[in-house]
Amino acid sequence: HTPWTLEVRSYLDDTGPNPVPKRISMDRPPTEKAIIFVKKLEYKDEPWPDKSLELDLPDQTEIRLLKDVQP
Repeated sequence: HTPWTLEVRSYLDDTGPNPVPKRISMDRPPTEKAIIFVKKLEYKDEPWPDKSLELDLPDQTEIRLLKDVQP
């Protein structure tokens, strides 16, 4: 299997010791790719509500557990 590559292309804030990524690209040639755009980073004093952690996926989405992937 071809390994995944992860690339941070830009930052929301690149000052200080912990820069905040703005665009994260994950790629596994020739056909698999994912891009995450971070619009805003918010720190909370309490846990996120369960409803806020839900994600509606398109019908044709294939779900893979990354923890079970062997090199």
